[in-house]
Amino acid sequence: HKDSVLATIYSRCQEIRFFPTQSADIYKGLLNNGTPRSLANELSRVSQGLPTLAERLARNQEFYETHKEEIKKTLNFVDANQLEQLRITEAIAEKFGNNKNEWKSFLDNLANVLRDLLLFKLGQEQLTVNVFATEMFKKVADKKAVAELSKTMVAVFELKKLLSTNANLKMNIESAMLGI
Repeated sequence: HKDSVLATIYSRCQEIRFFPTQSADIYKGLLNNGTPRSLANELSRVSQGLPTLAERLARNQEFYETHKEEIKKTLNFVDANQLEQLRITEAIAEKFGNNKNEWKSFLDNLANVLRDLLLFKLGQEQLTVNVFATEMFKKVADKKAVAELSKTMVAVFELKKLLSTNANLKMNIESAMLGI
């Protein structure tokens, strides 16, 4: 990220962007490697344009099941009332402490869930990535307003920026979660 590099160094760098691989290409690659069609279809969307992630998920079913459970827990967090969200946040804060990698993973999952909820609200279900929990997403999306989901998404991205600072991570995340 350009913000994590000194301006004098960044000015001498060339930025190279890597764009996500198309889901159809990931799907074909998974099929060529022997992945069953239904799983290849699911993983081509879940991997969000990252073929190596799709391959890893296809090869390691336990890893994929853990990923799905984390997404479902995150969706339940979004669906919870504010008091329950605070309780969950406190439990997560105790578990993660100031471990930035753990917080990054949680915030990535939260952004992922919020993105899919927004897509459901906007009638763009075909663009969602968490196809393994479509019914759960539909139920939660029905309860949420687009403005609320958008506000939460902005807060998540602000929290992700905090990960690169020396701020008291645990305190800032707990405070931000109260606003979500």
